[in-house]
Amino acid sequence: MNYDDIKSRIDRTYVAINAKVDNDIDKHAHYHFYEKNGEQRVTVTFGTEEEKGLMLPIMSVIHLLATLKDHLKNSLKEKGHDPLLVERTIDESIHLQILIDIDNQDKHGTNLRRSRSNKSPVITDVHQGFYMGSKVYDIEGNIINENGLPTIAIKALIKDGDGSILFYLDEMIEICYSKWIEIIKKYQLATI
Repeated sequence: MNYDDIKSRIDRTYVAINAKVDNDIDKHAHYHFYEKNGEQRVTVTFGTEEEKGLMLPIMSVIHLLATLKDHLKNSLKEKGHDPLLVERTIDESIHLQILIDIDNQDKHGTNLRRSRSNKSPVITDVHQGFYMGSKVYDIEGNIINENGLPTIAIKALIKDGDGSILFYLDEMIEICYSKWIEIIKKYQLATI
């Protein structure tokens, strides 16, 4: 495996992003049978709110997106471009700043020496649920179908240290992914 291959890293990131969504609804259905007033009844729920199991795919995506930063800088430098372009892109995007802060907090703890966002971001309200349709994206981050199949998807909020909502997890992932793709395409760092 070539650890410097930008295309391979984007492919893995794309797979990880899609792993947050599952079209096998039956696998996530939970049935509770009970009796009430002499009648047999059933309650059907979907997904889970067990945060521990849901954080792994979330943190995998965040880590894959965050580590693209250094690989993009290396690739830009190798091709004769200014690697600080990546840092400027982060400085201009609150979504990338938050992504980098969350990844660094996961690696080093919450008292970061240098925060990109100064927001002390946290992932909250993590859950998995049933959604009637989902957007389907291609590897470049373009929406190819806005009315996808019903899915079971992992969702969460990104809040600042004071508890104010910054944005949804999906928004952060979509925007960060598209920012990296934009650099990759503009400077021809990989064929996507």
